[in-house]
Amino acid sequence: MLKSLQPNLIKTTSLRNTNPPPNPSPTRVGFSFHVLFWCAFVALFLSQFAVHAQHFKDPNLLAAEDYLKKENYQKAAEAAELALSLDPKIDSDAYLMLAVARVNLQQYPKAVEALESGLQQHPNAARLQQHYVSLLQQAKLPSQEARQKLEKQLQISPSSRIFQKALGEALMKDNPLSKQAGQLLAGAAQASPRDPEARYLYGQWLCANNKSAQCLTEMQQALDFTPAANSTARMQILLTLARAENQLNHPARAGSAYKSALDINRRQPSPNPAVTYLYVKFLLDYSREEETRPLVEEILRQAPNFGPARLQQARFLSKAGKQDAALAEGLEALKDPQNDPDDLRAIHAFLAKTYFALGKIEEAKAHQEWLRANQKQVQEQAERGR
Repeated sequence: MLKSLQPNLIKTTSLRNTNPPPNPSPTRVGFSFHVLFWCAFVALFLSQFAVHAQHFKDPNLLAAEDYLKKENYQKAAEAAELALSLDPKIDSDAYLMLAVARVNLQQYPKAVEALESGLQQHPNAARLQQHYVSLLQQAKLPSQEARQKLEKQLQISPSSRIFQKALGEALMKDNPLSKQAGQLLAGAAQASPRDPEARYLYGQWLCANNKSAQCLTEMQQALDFTPAANSTARMQILLTLARAENQLNHPARAGSAYKSALDINRRQPSPNPAVTYLYVKFLLDYSREEETRPLVEEILRQAPNFGPARLQQARFLSKAGKQDAALAEGLEALKDPQNDPDDLRAIHAFLAKTYFALGKIEEAKAHQEWLRANQKQVQEQAERGR
């Protein structure tokens, strides 16, 4: 099936903490805005070019289009490259066709190069800019390399709101307190006030910098401008709204936003247990433990290996005096490969305490030793994840 380049409002983020970080880790499936969405339908890809391709007269581009229809990606790439070698300025969409062919051949570096070549010839082509930003994410480049590429493109096209927004997000991932990130994202939001992604990203930066009232305003605008059909984006906005309300000591409003996000999550084909867990954490912060029990059970039905929920179940059992069962749950929690630094620290601390309660001193010391040995590393990872 053809993988096409189409920006969409979905991507992976971490939803592990009660207050979702502005620099989400890919360890938990979550939701956000611009990303590369690989469509499985040839017709959808071709429809992107339906209007633009009407003026294609070059036989090589017509051949490339035909090869893409037939899913002969090597021939499509060769035809597109031949057309571009004869006339590099022929059409910006020709570079998109070449990039799509390279992606379907699993040649991501060459796909990135194709779009970079296109941007050299057509620096103000918004479609190329948007697909380039998305492709950098899909190609999973190291953050520094991706950031450098965005900086270079922004130097070439300093007025590009697409590159301002993308670079601002990249800087915020590396350092949520980055002033440059705040300036770029503020500029993008001011220049495109009806762009929900721009408002959302700037709101995240405001929230991370304890500007909660302003964050609330941006998130409400982002929510207003996000179509109801884009439920995953609306869910993430609601989670950040909840964070801002909580920072402003509005627990009732925060709880309402969490519930709205949870309702959306439950309607998804594959609900994200991390969303439910955020609400669990919120309730626990306000000593509403009994309300969390059915939610923890819901999480474990969705994802039996979800470490944080396993740990919370272990705590319930420990509080009930069932130390052996609590230990078993704690050990299961430790098996989750997606546990983040905070999760690991909490699980090892719980296991040490439980082993001591059971009189198993050597086992308890092993977990204490892990905590001592990994304290600095865990703290550094947690800082990078905030």
